[in-house]
Amino acid sequence: MPTKESGSLNLLWNGETWKKILRYLEEANSEVCILFPWITYDLLVDKIIDLKKKNPALQIRVMTSIDADNDGHVKNIHRFDKAGVNVRTIYKPFPHAKVICIDRKILVVGSMNASFTAAQKNIECAILTSSKEACDCFCEEFDSMWRRALLYGVNLSPNGFIIQKSCVAEPV
Repeated sequence: MPTKESGSLNLLWNGETWKKILRYLEEANSEVCILFPWITYDLLVDKIIDLKKKNPALQIRVMTSIDADNDGHVKNIHRFDKAGVNVRTIYKPFPHAKVICIDRKILVVGSMNASFTAAQKNIECAILTSSKEACDCFCEEFDSMWRRALLYGVNLSPNGFIIQKSCVAEPV
């Protein structure tokens, strides 16, 4: 189904959702904020790491859950950490939102998980907006959660990837 446009809102459906998000990420100049419960979609992870390599000054912040039972998610947190992408985790309340904000100018909010299944097999939709008010509102809340989120270090054990809590970023 094609993208439906109305003013500063775009409605993205199915495969169009991730294709468009990955294209918009290419245009990031200063900051990318990502909030997802799990990140197992390798194309997204590859794109984020590639952006960081191409532009080390690009501030990329990923806030996600900590789910040691999800091997793909843990693997990707490790990949982000190794590439110098800032990752913080939250547990309570659980981060079920699926949001990406690019340069505080483009906001994508939707049902889509950051997974291959969501990108290739599910019926998913998202709203993409360039509304300054919506971007500012999200970024204010994201910044607040970021200050309270946990910094996590990812370590490799002989049995696979494990995650160790290191500290609270800022006292609540």
